[in-house]
Amino acid sequence: MPMPAGARRLVLVAALFASTLGCDQATKRIAVERLVEGQRHSYVADVVRLERVRNPGAFLSLGARLPDGVRVALFTWGSGAIVLLALGMALWRGLST
Repeated sequence: MPMPAGARRLVLVAALFASTLGCDQATKRIAVERLVEGQRHSYVADVVRLERVRNPGAFLSLGARLPDGVRVALFTWGSGAIVLLALGMALWRGLST
């Protein structure tokens, strides 16, 4: 029996979300384990450079001066809630069509 279009969309979105999150966490773990902070590694005639840098804020250090608790709440829980809301809305729209 074929899977309904809405269910296929749900499986695809969930797979994309999980693979994106998995790749993000895996590359962060590898960087923390293998790169020394501030030490640059150059490859392919300096076309590719890897350097571990700590950014306490978000994009362009946005929020870097906020207290730790506020920053965690805003950028971890707040952005997670927005992503889940957007995902829920997309799935709800997709399943209702």
